[in-house]
Amino acid sequence: MKSINIRQQKILSILEHYDSLSVSEISRLAGASEATIRRDLIILSEQNLLLKFHGGAKSLAKEIVPNSDEQTQKAQYAIYACSLVEDRDVIFINTSSTAILMLKYLTNKQVTVITNNTRAVNYELGRNIELIVLGGMVLPEKKSIVGHFATDMLSHITANKCFLGVGGLSAQNGLGTTIFQEARINKMFLDRCGGEKVVLTDSSKFGNECNFISAPATDITHIITDSLCPVNDEQSFINLGVQVIKI
Repeated sequence: MKSINIRQQKILSILEHYDSLSVSEISRLAGASEATIRRDLIILSEQNLLLKFHGGAKSLAKEIVPNSDEQTQKAQYAIYACSLVEDRDVIFINTSSTAILMLKYLTNKQVTVITNNTRAVNYELGRNIELIVLGGMVLPEKKSIVGHFATDMLSHITANKCFLGVGGLSAQNGLGTTIFQEARINKMFLDRCGGEKVVLTDSSKFGNECNFISAPATDITHIITDSLCPVNDEQSFINLGVQVIKI
């Protein structure tokens, strides 16, 4: 690991205190130009000392288990996804263990979150987040809520944006899941969303075959994944008009 200078140490200290800040806020508190701060954030992010997202950064001190590459990667997906959310959005989040991390990072926007993910109730939410958890049957092994009550409730709700995890993903077969009951909920999330429909997944899910298909690939607008995403799969989605974001 490269040594860091006094200014970069100050940035880390500021973020530990404030948790998450924009580039302009860090610039003001650190007494350096925004261009300098952006360069510092890149350096610190490359050393896994903070989480950099579009327009700002977040401290790793409280959020990420040291040396946990998988957790860091999931958090980076979630942070980027949060940059797509606008103030006063209503968003869907499914049972994804990655997408639900967005609840940690939606710190500066008024957002309504609707989910069938029971993990959501374990998060300490700020006053800016209104959380609605669908009712229905709980699948303990997946920490998900499914069934008639959930779909009936969802039939009365629409959202601006949708964030989903998948069990498998391909341009030909679409969005796959290993849980039959979740396929219907995922499809309704997509159908009842009027804006961006985003899949958060690591590259290992590309080409995975699942027994149950939630939706065709043409139903989504974005994929957030890692740099190991297979080139052929990436191009196949681009050909469908899907934006592939590699982090």
